[in-house]
Amino acid sequence: MTTPKTTSLSEKLLAEESETTNSLLGPPRLPPEIISLVFESLAVSKDWSTLRTCGVLSSAQLHSARKYLFSTVSISLITQVNVVTFKDIARRIQGLTTLLRRDPETSKYVTNLVLLDSFPVYDSDWITQHPCLPTFLHLLPNVQSFTFGCAVGYLSWALISSDLRIALTSLCKNPHLRTLTFCSLGNVPINLFDSAVRYLTLTNTLVSKAIVGDFQPSDNQFQLRYLAFRSSSLTHTESAWNLMQNCAATLKYLKWRCWEDPVAQASTLPGPIDLGKLTSLKKLSVRLSFGRHGYDLRGFHTLLQNTTEPMPLRILDISISFPLHFQPHKDRDILQHSSWVDFPDVLKRKEYRELKKVKMEFVINRYAGRTASNEGDPVLMFKKAIMRSLVKLRNASSFHFKLSIRTFNAS
Repeated sequence: MTTPKTTSLSEKLLAEESETTNSLLGPPRLPPEIISLVFESLAVSKDWSTLRTCGVLSSAQLHSARKYLFSTVSISLITQVNVVTFKDIARRIQGLTTLLRRDPETSKYVTNLVLLDSFPVYDSDWITQHPCLPTFLHLLPNVQSFTFGCAVGYLSWALISSDLRIALTSLCKNPHLRTLTFCSLGNVPINLFDSAVRYLTLTNTLVSKAIVGDFQPSDNQFQLRYLAFRSSSLTHTESAWNLMQNCAATLKYLKWRCWEDPVAQASTLPGPIDLGKLTSLKKLSVRLSFGRHGYDLRGFHTLLQNTTEPMPLRILDISISFPLHFQPHKDRDILQHSSWVDFPDVLKRKEYRELKKVKMEFVINRYAGRTASNEGDPVLMFKKAIMRSLVKLRNASSFHFKLSIRTFNAS
């Protein structure tokens, strides 16, 4: 016969205390660190729909989701997968402005902003003319990366409204801003770059010497470390050089892309440039188009010759494309270009005594020379031919030289 189990008074009190504690604590919860990892994983995999769903689970998760949902804001007519009209963009700008006004905490999550117009290509209004845009930009205190300009077309700074110019200047002066990209803009005032920006990209953009607005440049305020720019004319080159001189004390990496017009009769280089004035430059990367006669290549050689002061340059990368030559291994303009012989003499000068590495890359048409199929691989034939032309550069003892050849598919 089984004796019934008796429960002591202390056990009853412990059971009641446990039930009370469970009712107060509610259901078990995941640690905040685990929840944060879940949101981060969704953002990395770009599962935005699931992330939005998680944001409406509770008020506690709303800002955890918005931290990733609003980290990048992109406003453009042509970068969308689906067809987007200006009315859609206008509603988006208005909606974002209203949201950020109501919830200032969300505005702090926007760290990457892309704003690309299409002036004056499309027969419609333009994004930069939207009346709410200046207000929207003023609501963003923590932007770290900003891209602005035209994806297609060209926009002069003078055609931007005064309110928007003030908002853009304020954003560029934001102490949190580190990366700035301007595309297809004209007459951008140089004082915009007198800021905390470290990495600057200028694509078909002219920088004006004029000082505008209430922000006046002061000594040693330029913080630029990296400058990438694309030049298609001597005007672009001179404009960029004006900026480089202002950042000479801090600029360490210069990435320069030149594209020679096939019908050009002169180089877009060197302009008034003396690289020796860039007292902190460690790496120079130049991308050239050979065009028909290699004017820009010769101009770059002249630019190196014009250096008047010793500089700390340690790495020189030169990439040269040959889009107009279908049999480069037979082209005397390429194989007998004077720069192949002159480059080593220039780079041995005392101004380049810190130079340790020179890398040269040639980019040729993948199908170059296919009309003569019995001659062998045209890429290998070009490599053998250009190696003979570069023998003096290859044998230089003051720096390490590396040659590479890659191909592209002609459109």
